[in-house]
Amino acid sequence: MHQKAIINIKPKIFLVSESLPRFMLAEEALRSVEDLVKRLGGGKAIGSYYLEFSRRLEVLRLVEKYCEPGATLLDLGAQPFIISCALKGMGYNVVAIDVEPEHTSASQGAAA
Repeated sequence: MHQKAIINIKPKIFLVSESLPRFMLAEEALRSVEDLVKRLGGGKAIGSYYLEFSRRLEVLRLVEKYCEPGATLLDLGAQPFIISCALKGMGYNVVAIDVEPEHTSASQGAAA
């Protein structure tokens, strides 16, 4: 019996509009998201916040260096939206997109 996996990809588009203080520097913006993550995120998001803090801070510092405040930025693969929220706190307009694949198994009968 052969089994084939079919993946339906459904993009989710989010406009980040959580009320955060505006025009913070990168580190301040990232730290301001901590309470939001604790309040709204699950255990995985909270763990990710601390584990990936340095990497996210580096990304935010690059954005801070090369992008004008008020620019519209696209955050692809945005979940758990930590960087998106920090960018919003830094004064950027953010469009966050993530894909949530739905796995569907379709079984084929044995070859005749």
